[in-house]
Amino acid sequence: MDSNIKYQNLKKKFRRVKKNCEICGSSNNEIFQNYGRTSYPGEYGLLRIVICKDCGHKYQNPNFSDNFYKEYYKELYREIAFDGKSPSNLYINQQKQRGKKVFDWYASVYKSDKGKMLDHGCASGFTMAEWEKKGWDCYGIDPHRPSVLLGKKHGYNIKISSGEDLKFKKDFFDVVLSLGSLEHSYDVNKSLKKIYFTLKESGHLIVRWRSDKIFGSPLEYFNHNHYRFFTINCWKILLEKHGFRILLDSSKKIEGWESYDYFIAVKGTKQKNLSESVKVNGLNYKKEILKIEKKRKTYYLSCKKIVKEFTKKQPSEFDFRRFIIRENISWGLLGGDSKQVIKRSILEAKRYVIEYDNGNVF
Repeated sequence: MDSNIKYQNLKKKFRRVKKNCEICGSSNNEIFQNYGRTSYPGEYGLLRIVICKDCGHKYQNPNFSDNFYKEYYKELYREIAFDGKSPSNLYINQQKQRGKKVFDWYASVYKSDKGKMLDHGCASGFTMAEWEKKGWDCYGIDPHRPSVLLGKKHGYNIKISSGEDLKFKKDFFDVVLSLGSLEHSYDVNKSLKKIYFTLKESGHLIVRWRSDKIFGSPLEYFNHNHYRFFTINCWKILLEKHGFRILLDSSKKIEGWESYDYFIAVKGTKQKNLSESVKVNGLNYKKEILKIEKKRKTYYLSCKKIVKEFTKKQPSEFDFRRFIIRENISWGLLGGDSKQVIKRSILEAKRYVIEYDNGNVF
């Protein structure tokens, strides 16, 4: 059976439920997006994203129950998100290179002794290669069975597990590495509680998160695979709630991709008064919505230029980059095979113009 059909059937098994803000618990929210990617790239439909009026957190609401995500991540996730059951050789090599860059960044800032490291949401574990090479004792967890089985064949110490169900001893790890996993957790609070429990006192949590600059198409950025859409402000509130404090945050393109930001947090003591944190760190949610609306319009105008230029020809990466520089277009390119990346960019530009003109971008 086609994986998309399996996915649609899975969604029919579960009801969506409305939820309070997972950061501050408020029920005071506003829908600012009703439409986004619901399956493969370029497939759009009803997708409600809200913003919390108290702390500014953006998240899917309503959303499915936990059991839906457990079933989805077991087999279907990679098929829908990456169009393949197991990582490709290109993906594996990229993971090794990107894992090295993250390690080099961390080691340049904190010259700590070797210790135990958990790759939280490790896929097949290849990002751990450089850590192991430098003498770290590495562990990994991921809910996607085919990815984990592939990593095991390559000798990585990884197991099938979700971040909400970590089964390690208290104060076991010196470092927990989360390269995007917390935006995919079905229960981010439970995941952070587990990380706090298994991380040593003064241990480090390294997080890569999707930049809130809304790189690329807003219809692709707000998609079914990401359940929350952070700002660094909201990260600080959530981390304080669970006893972490950010030591360093960076917008450097550490792995070479334009779409990610990073921070290193330290485990401290549990925060006791969340309401004070929200008052201090909260934002004017209306300003955030206006920023998103401006981005939608700006992206639309850029897409129109791209569609006009490349309606009849498929450019090389060099030609595409030269064009967007000449036209002063801000355009975030994904990683991967350059031909496929440019092909997808043009596809998204064409689809966005159509959806915008039809009044679906809201």
